Amino acid sequence: MKLRTRLILSYLIVVVVLAGGLLTLMDIVGKRATQHDLAAADRSVDEVAQANLRLSEQVLTAYGEKFVELQGRLVAWRLSAMLRNRNYADYPALRNDAALRAAATPDMLTPDGVKAGYCDMLDHTGLSILHPNPDVEGKNFREWKDEYPKMWDLVEKAVTASEKHTVMGYYEFLDCENCKQRKFMAVIPVAKTNMFVCAVVNIGEYFLPVHGKIRAASQAASRRGQAEILAITEESTRYMRDIILAGTAVLVLLTAAFGWRLSHTISAPILELRDGVQRIGEGDFSFTVSQGGIPEIGELKRSVNRLGGQLTEYMTNLTREVQARQAVESELNVASQIQQSLLPHTFPPFPEHKEFSLHAITRAARQVGGDFYDFFFIHPNQLAILIGDVSGKGVPASLFMAVTRTVMRITCAHKDTPAESLASANRILCRDKDIDMFVTLFLAYYDLSTGTLEYSSAGHNPPFLLNPDGSSRMLTEAAGLILAIDPTEEYVNDSVVIEPGQTLVLYTDGVTEAMSPAHEPYGEDRFEELLHRQAQMRVMDLCEHVAEEVMKYQQGNQFDDLTVLAWRREK
Repeated sequence: MKLRTRLILSYLIVVVVLAGGLLTLMDIVGKRATQHDLAAADRSVDEVAQANLRLSEQVLTAYGEKFVELQGRLVAWRLSAMLRNRNYADYPALRNDAALRAAATPDMLTPDGVKAGYCDMLDHTGLSILHPNPDVEGKNFREWKDEYPKMWDLVEKAVTASEKHTVMGYYEFLDCENCKQRKFMAVIPVAKTNMFVCAVVNIGEYFLPVHGKIRAASQAASRRGQAEILAITEESTRYMRDIILAGTAVLVLLTAAFGWRLSHTISAPILELRDGVQRIGEGDFSFTVSQGGIPEIGELKRSVNRLGGQLTEYMTNLTREVQARQAVESELNVASQIQQSLLPHTFPPFPEHKEFSLHAITRAARQVGGDFYDFFFIHPNQLAILIGDVSGKGVPASLFMAVTRTVMRITCAHKDTPAESLASANRILCRDKDIDMFVTLFLAYYDLSTGTLEYSSAGHNPPFLLNPDGSSRMLTEAAGLILAIDPTEEYVNDSVVIEPGQTLVLYTDGVTEAMSPAHEPYGEDRFEELLHRQAQMRVMDLCEHVAEEVMKYQQGNQFDDLTVLAWRREK
């Protein structure tokens, strides 16, 4: 796709995305506004409904109390007429009079004709004469004085008053099904008798139907308000969407025209620059592009023209650097070959000696390193074994290593013990030493006739003496200061008898201080466990396996030189 087409499409995409974003934003804002309006309408309708409920409760309470009292008075007047000229103290006769029972215990109805209570008749002592609940009839209300104190207070005020009058109030008592209910009661005296009528209604049943109607009306009003708000909001949203779509169409046309003009202004110089960079990329560094154009394009053209000359200079310098690096690498390769030639590399080293087996392996962190090992016969029955580690890396360390190896061969040939050899070598290395370098070294003399290993250490890692069963111990005795530090340092000897099958494992700190990618050192414990598993291996296989495991542990991030030497007494 050409640059001009890309620019035009880019402008159009920006416009379409902007329009889509505006539509989405408008939709979100519209929905939030609708939700806010609906919530406000719900709150307003709910507040009105609650106010109506509170007002209706107050009005209905006052109205209901009066209505209950009037219904009770009607029952009292009717009973006064029916009890005239009768022995109203003959309670059994009164209870057997069906007409009287019907007149004394009628249902209490709401204005809508719903049963909400009952009437009953009691005497001046609080004894229930006629009651719609058989469990209550015949009992004195005084019996419930403790359980229903408010109920007894109302009855007591009515039956003990010196002047008979109506007593009204709220309380809790049993209904006809013996369930506890919140009630309202009017206790009305029956004229010319010692009887009283109790007009009783259940509060919940008396007002519940009216409250339900009010709630239904408020919910219907709320739904109508929500529907109206939603319709208005949707209409506004459609109107705004139409406006945005129309504006988007106009903007797309204008953008297409503007984009075509701008793309032509930009694309022509860029195409020219493309051709110029292509020519330079093909190696024609002398090619130049024409000047002119807008400031940014003009600066870019000047940069392209400067690029040819800079590339010419860079290629010249790069050629010289490559040649110099090749020369250094060639010299390093020669140094590495010289260093390797200094170390014994023929194994087994002494095929005529079946009394022992020996193998060593080294892995330099760079092309040349500072680790070294050596072994040679001082006398026909005395073998010298040593391993060392020069501080630092690279060519300086390799040169110091070569000097140290030569010095050790000389001193071992003229000194009777490893400690004497180390002390003599230390004095030589400290003499006229201008560079700040030192070396750790472990030296041992093995007597083939007695099996005794005499050894001394100059700050080197203590070796492991590995038994055939995998157990091992470190030779930590006879430790002294590293070489090339203090010319007056004296070293000490120690010895151990090597039994057939035992293996002496020498190593440098490139083994125990090898780091994993998580910066966890390999450590002596892990190394000892590795040796325990490989106790039965041939010394060559043991060295190879140790080097392989440590290199694998570092996962390609070798920081220090690594050297392992294994010597075993065979018989």
